[in-house]
Amino acid sequence: MIIPPLLTTEDSISIIAPSRFAEREKITDFMLEVEERGYGLITPPELFNKQNQVGGTKEERLNQIKFALESDKIKAVFCARGGFGLVDLLPELMDLNFTKNPKWWIGFSDCTVLHQVLQKQGLASLHASMPMQFKAQRAPKIRKSFNSIFEAITSEKNQLLGADSELTGPVYGGNLSMLYALSAANLLYIPENSILFVEEIDEYLYHIDRMMRALYLAGHISNRLKAIAVGYMTKPQDHKIPFGKTANEIIQYYADLANVPIVFGIKSGHEHPNYAIKLGVDVTFASL
Repeated sequence: MIIPPLLTTEDSISIIAPSRFAEREKITDFMLEVEERGYGLITPPELFNKQNQVGGTKEERLNQIKFALESDKIKAVFCARGGFGLVDLLPELMDLNFTKNPKWWIGFSDCTVLHQVLQKQGLASLHASMPMQFKAQRAPKIRKSFNSIFEAITSEKNQLLGADSELTGPVYGGNLSMLYALSAANLLYIPENSILFVEEIDEYLYHIDRMMRALYLAGHISNRLKAIAVGYMTKPQDHKIPFGKTANEIIQYYADLANVPIVFGIKSGHEHPNYAIKLGVDVTFASL
């Protein structure tokens, strides 16, 4: 696995909007934060483009990715926000060579699609918070999320924070819905002897069961995994007639079927603190 170079203050950072559109007023605080930390900031001309829900036409969003990829000055690329849009770019992303100019690609949720492309090419990336989440007030939990990003891209440290375990191994995964979609397209990449990390937001419990069942039946959840690590399962939805299991109980059920160890309580996903995780490389666990 190729690990991008760690950043110094001589390097530059970029922001792109390959998923939902970016709003200037909502990422200004983060742009100032980048400069306050001593990094250069280089953004593509299409950054604030908009087409319906997404950050411009398909071509414009691809141009943003190519702009960041081809720049020798840019060493870390933040996706402005998640939402929807990267699946639409998947065939074109697979044709790009991200290893020719290794850099940190940063985001989560919809960005799970991008992470999967990168890991298939043998490039580590960063599952972490995004500029739209950074607030001027810098509440302590938000500050922890973003401090962990800058620590990750300037040091070799890589931990799943929130729970203790002696397990170690390379970590892959991200948003459960995106992993499910990639599995349906036969494009999901979870190597043998790896740790599968999952998180989710605002899904019905029966949807979570359906997604976990599909991953199990497709062989992605099996004893070929070292473990499953579970992050935030945020705002799970239910009906008047209860499903009968919590999100964690559903995941535990499929882990038991596959005879895979499971670790709950990882502080990463759609809540703060959302601690950064280097995907594709070895990780250790640590309680807080």
